Amino acid sequence: MAISKIALRACLILSGALSMLAHGLALATIISDEPSEMHSGVTEREVRQINSLLAQKQLDKAMQEVEALEKQQPQDANTYILKGAVLLARRDPAAARKSFERALELNPKSVAASMNLAQLDLLEKNLQSAQRRYQGVLTIDPKNTDAMLGLAGIAARTGRDAEVVSWLEKAIDAGPALVRPRVLLSTYYLQKRDAQKALAIAKQAQALDADNSEALDALGAAQLATNEPGAAVASYRKLTALAPSDPAAHYKLGMAQAAARDIEGSRASLNRALQLKPDFLQAKVELAAVELRAGAHGESVRIAKEIQKQHPSSSVGWTLEGDVLMDQKQYAQAEKAYERAFGIRKSGMVAVKLHDALNAAGKSKAADSILLDWLKDHPADVAVRSYLAMSYLKNGNNKEAIRQYETVVQSAPREVVALNDLAWLYQQANDSRAADTAERAYQLAPENAQVLDTLGWILANKGDVDRSVKLLRRAAELVPSSPVIRYHLAASLAKTGANVPARVELEALLKKDTAFRERPQAEALLKQLKN
Repeated sequence: MAISKIALRACLILSGALSMLAHGLALATIISDEPSEMHSGVTEREVRQINSLLAQKQLDKAMQEVEALEKQQPQDANTYILKGAVLLARRDPAAARKSFERALELNPKSVAASMNLAQLDLLEKNLQSAQRRYQGVLTIDPKNTDAMLGLAGIAARTGRDAEVVSWLEKAIDAGPALVRPRVLLSTYYLQKRDAQKALAIAKQAQALDADNSEALDALGAAQLATNEPGAAVASYRKLTALAPSDPAAHYKLGMAQAAARDIEGSRASLNRALQLKPDFLQAKVELAAVELRAGAHGESVRIAKEIQKQHPSSSVGWTLEGDVLMDQKQYAQAEKAYERAFGIRKSGMVAVKLHDALNAAGKSKAADSILLDWLKDHPADVAVRSYLAMSYLKNGNNKEAIRQYETVVQSAPREVVALNDLAWLYQQANDSRAADTAERAYQLAPENAQVLDTLGWILANKGDVDRSVKLLRRAAELVPSSPVIRYHLAASLAKTGANVPARVELEALLKKDTAFRERPQAEALLKQLKN
């Protein structure tokens, strides 16, 4: 029986599988082509047999089968594609490359050989060669989605965001029934912090195949990012039902349950993950965090100490101990734990935690110097710089906050929170750039209540009250419990002359004994409207 037109695939056998986006979208190794007209001797049964041996890790037996096939079918390109797959499983990429190249000599239009060689190019970080191979595949097969995903992966590794989206969208158009291109596009948007787009695309992927584990995983991640922990729990619970022996599935369910404040459920899921994989460090870290949230300081410290013993070269155990001590307000001891962690492995996250401990202990200058020194050596660390800017803002040092936020938006112009905070700071400083900066944030996140509030309030103070009311009304719909947004809406209504609705809004707001920054101004405005 000749091989069917649908290319058969082996399991993922590359030992260090490439990560989905940053490392080339990790395609499964293609182990067969549609047979050529002249050489179609390799049968589907033989392909399945070798594929099965690879899946069972019977590599010596698989090699015996391939060597026998090589004697019988020395002129069939598929023989050498199969041989290359076995050699890759045996961790011999140099020999695998020779085998795939032999396949390409026998059949220059072999998509499988070109795709596997592109994978090897990626492993060797030869992006230009991999890109040429993928583009060559598309000249032979213009609707080859694997080649499109490969080109998206290369674009991701080289920072060409527009190309990433373009290739993934082309793959979706070429394979509208395929789940994976949508999963990858959802993952991409999640990495770029566009959670709403990620969620919409993940829902499309899951609608194509309700029991697809990749789609469920992407959907759960997007639901967590959009603050829908209950929905994420449902997605990950279904994932664990489909893969009950997968520790990662139970870990993700535990994460979602923790976000949903289901401490008992989270604890059970994380313990299940650790039963399946006792050395699962991430699950231990999350379990310690769950115990901390539950107020079980002793248990959290026990897990931290266990990690310190099991992973002495890791900073994680000491960081966890510092977290527990911070929760207990033992700031000096927390400082020492974080310093120990920072000494083992310097990272921006630990620098931020050390900053918190020093600040809490009243050592604000020493705290700021930690982050400034870190940023001197890591100027592109947007997360740490944003945190420092926020810290300056919180402490009333608006001048330094502006300086740090300006640096953030120069290197990361799509950072919505930074743009929004910077717009607010500009307004406080009577800087004419406030409105333009707020508009930039609004263009990126038109349904973010904080962004709507900032732009609406800036416009109200500029005299554009009609648009201001529209924006602030939408912000109040999104977050009706925010007293600041409701005060801004009432004040903007008053500026339009709509005194009655403004007064009703203020009376309802001030009836509650809620403290907020602008409460005195709200009380003064209500008094004025009653006169």
